Amino acid sequence: MATKNPNELFQQALAHHQSGRWSEAAAIYKYLLNILPNNPGILCELGTLSLKQGNYTQALKFFSDTLALSPNQPTVLINRGVTLTKLKRFDDAIADYQKAIAQGYQSALVYNNLGLAFQESNQQQQALLNYNIAIELKPDYIDAYFHQGNVLEKLNRFDDALVSYQHILAIDPNSADAYNNCANVLMVLNRSEEALACYEQAIAIKPVFAEAFNNKGVLLETLNNPNEALIAFETAIALKPNYAEAYFNRGKVLKDMNHLAEALLSYGNYSGRKREAEGIERIPVLKFVGFPD
Repeated sequence: MATKNPNELFQQALAHHQSGRWSEAAAIYKYLLNILPNNPGILCELGTLSLKQGNYTQALKFFSDTLALSPNQPTVLINRGVTLTKLKRFDDAIADYQKAIAQGYQSALVYNNLGLAFQESNQQQQALLNYNIAIELKPDYIDAYFHQGNVLEKLNRFDDALVSYQHILAIDPNSADAYNNCANVLMVLNRSEEALACYEQAIAIKPVFAEAFNNKGVLLETLNNPNEALIAFETAIALKPNYAEAYFNRGKVLKDMNHLAEALLSYGNYSGRKREAEGIERIPVLKFVGFPD
């Protein structure tokens, strides 16, 4: 490394970084940081690399050090906002996204991420406002439509949520997730036949969609079709062996069918898998900037 100048080394590190050779990139960045300890570009790239690797505490330090040296960096503020959201520091994330917007960064991405931070902090109306802005700026922004629909469901605006998911299908007719979400909303609206058709469409597009099989089973149970519901739950379990909710639903159907020994076993599997799942973080669909997906 000593035979090359810092600019050449930095470009080499970027090439490793963007090609997914993260350990090689990190080694060069750290070497350069020893030479140029107050270089915001190096600190920022170390932050994006740490964020990609899931080392959020380290990423936060690198982004904060970058901003201390160069405060007017909206992309760094966005990346630090993503990091803070991962660390569940939602108020701080909101502040960073708002600073980035105040510095002139007007993009669908930042409003989507700001919406997610509000949503995670249970400020649903503020989340919805920002998802709406994201969609205005980028009318084909599928992630924002999903998040918008999710918030509308939480606000009990199920007809509007259905419209959000239908917008996704207009953009991507092969979105199994959108069909599944449409079906969930249609169930709440007591439009059972339409819901069933949407679950089946989701499964046709994505045959390994365990959640859609489970949800279809719930619907079939409400339609007094326990045998088909049982098949759906067992398919979900076969696709996802640690699917606690599917074991519970299977147990309920077996109990109602008076298959008590099998029901007890299924409930036992549910309890064990539910304990295993406790503490698992739900990671929102966040994006950061300055490094290609």
